[in-house]
Amino acid sequence: MDNITTTESKGDKEDVTTQPIDNLEAKKEKGKEKETEAEEETRKLPLRSLTELLKQNETEKPTKDKTYNAAATTLEELGYHYNAENQLRSIASDSKFEFIDQKHYDLLGDFVVTEIQKKILDVGSLEVLIPLDAGEKDPRSNIFISNDFHENKSTLLVIICGSGAVRAGMWARSLCINDSLETGTVIPYLRMAKERGYSYIVLNPNFTRNGGEPVENADTPQKHVSYCWEKLISPSPASKIAIIAHSYGGVCTQYLVQSPDFPKKDRARLSCIAFTDSVHSVGRNGFKFEQPPTINWVRSSKPLEKPLGKSEGVDAVTSGT
Repeated sequence: MDNITTTESKGDKEDVTTQPIDNLEAKKEKGKEKETEAEEETRKLPLRSLTELLKQNETEKPTKDKTYNAAATTLEELGYHYNAENQLRSIASDSKFEFIDQKHYDLLGDFVVTEIQKKILDVGSLEVLIPLDAGEKDPRSNIFISNDFHENKSTLLVIICGSGAVRAGMWARSLCINDSLETGTVIPYLRMAKERGYSYIVLNPNFTRNGGEPVENADTPQKHVSYCWEKLISPSPASKIAIIAHSYGGVCTQYLVQSPDFPKKDRARLSCIAFTDSVHSVGRNGFKFEQPPTINWVRSSKPLEKPLGKSEGVDAVTSGT
């Protein structure tokens, strides 16, 4: 059995308020009068729209006559912290983040990743370094699993983020900085998973190089997802698997499930796939997500979950924004 390097969780935080998350409605027409118990379970996976918040990701203009500690090594040394509502605020004035220049923004963004991943551990998670058999000096990437991942036989929730500067646990860096971690990260999903008795795994498909060196067997987002599936997800004891994939995470998901090497036993365990603004494309091969039920929530000003027909091989519905 592969050795797994983990970081122990700090335990669940009971004082964090869980905000409601919209339920995923698995709209697969079966022509039957009643749903089976298994079908009902696929309808319980939560999903909240992100697209209305992603609109905040606009180019900032430099602020003149402002300075910052370019030698800072922590978020606090840069003058910021996350308050009780998981909002980024100035330590000195309690004001929101003020953009100075791109270097300042990127430095803060690196510290935000560290803070988010600390909070993921606080929810009750373990950090896993991949490849599992890599040495301490080899390039490695990190992912997160629930602390019951290897024992939980219920539903396993697989979370795959999009592309760009985001790392494991982030939907969009701009949301984490300008709005809150409740909208910009997967943390509410992890709380929900624990409440419902699900196990979970949070992948990190953008972390393909470490110290300038490629991560073995995971040097592209698609390879990262495939490696994690083969070494961790496929061997898991979960009876059902549900995937939430945002943006380029949809491409990684398509690459995974359309592969001829994708295990039949895992295809049978897939209960649903939820895309949010997925950028996958069926291409010339006409690939379709016929099993399991798959929906793509896309940006639209029309009312929430208004059917838009088939798009790129999946049922598309509006996100309501």
